[in-house]
Amino acid sequence: NLEPGQKVLKNPLITSNVNYESWLVMRVNIPTVSRRLSDEASVTRHDAVILAKNGFEEVTEPAVGHKLGEDTVLLSKYEHDGQTVYYYGFLEPLQPKEKDPHETPTLFDYFRVELFAIWEEKEKSSLTLNLNEDSFVKETFFEEEEEGVTVHAVSTRSA
Repeated sequence: NLEPGQKVLKNPLITSNVNYESWLVMRVNIPTVSRRLSDEASVTRHDAVILAKNGFEEVTEPAVGHKLGEDTVLLSKYEHDGQTVYYYGFLEPLQPKEKDPHETPTLFDYFRVELFAIWEEKEKSSLTLNLNEDSFVKETFFEEEEEGVTVHAVSTRSA
């Protein structure tokens, strides 16, 4: 179970299993919680966790254009069904499997549960970290489950 303030180490990356260069976008679904912050007049939804890279400042609810470390940039985000959905694009293409390196840098090194994030019991069981890839050519790069946020990666073949 996740607790407020908890730091969860995680390093999602993608390893190529195809014979061509690919540009990658990773979708990250972060659960939100209802909360009234001290500067707000009413209760609003806020991200329950912060994604972060070692050596870089933690940013709460980043804006489009925010770089997560040196390798990715936030392309878009929107609210959907009690979650904030983020799309991060890698700044360099993923190399084919026969070239090195043929894996991406990690998207983030850890996520931290916000101090105000107090889960209801029914929410605890639904918080999972699913790391998988869904490519236009249907090659699977990896799949993994753990508590926290949901991450999906999508690749597109380079022109």
